[in-house]
Amino acid sequence: MKYAQRLDYGRLAETLLERGLVAPEPARELLQQSREGGLGFCEALVTSSLIADWDLARVICETFQLPFLPVELVTPNPAAREEIDDDLFIRHSLVPVDVFGQILTVAMPGLVPAEVLAEVSAKTGATVHPVVGSVESNRRWVSDNLEVAAAPEREGGWGSIFDEADAEVLAGLEEPSGSPHAGPPPHPLELGDTLDLEAIEAEAAGTPGLPPMPEFGDSRERG
Repeated sequence: MKYAQRLDYGRLAETLLERGLVAPEPARELLQQSREGGLGFCEALVTSSLIADWDLARVICETFQLPFLPVELVTPNPAAREEIDDDLFIRHSLVPVDVFGQILTVAMPGLVPAEVLAEVSAKTGATVHPVVGSVESNRRWVSDNLEVAAAPEREGGWGSIFDEADAEVLAGLEEPSGSPHAGPPPHPLELGDTLDLEAIEAEAAGTPGLPPMPEFGDSRERG
């Protein structure tokens, strides 16, 4: 995999400093952090607001003689995702744009080092053709398509969460079988039924444990 100029963060940093597009000290610090395993240099530059996303893309295209193809201008081919390592693409905010035979087109978030593209080539068995994308659009596409697909789902889905909650509430409302109030539910009323008041009074009068009804009279008659 050969390019007109080797894809390298150091070369990009030199160009940005030569053109006076970024402040020297912050740029060198971000470059060092990216080399030590931190956030990619281009992503760090844009996130830190040292340079605008599109201005950075323009400089990369001019410096490394690469085409500019942000995700906003193209619909990635789903077939390009079939053989990729999602974790690798998520880690470097790469977008698999298209595949044609053994050629895989990949949109970079501005730029990634040649070593990253070589790793992609080794894992897919394809020749990688890089194009320059923007940091923000790549991040957004990866978040919407790769990170969502890789997120674990709760067994049974969201519906099971509510089913479990409903079951717990109902269990708390049920009375134990030994409760003095437990018993078969009353026969429900149906359309056309009428209340038999005499039967209800008779049933109440025969209910065990109820005290007898007091007799009312004129106390003067008893005297």
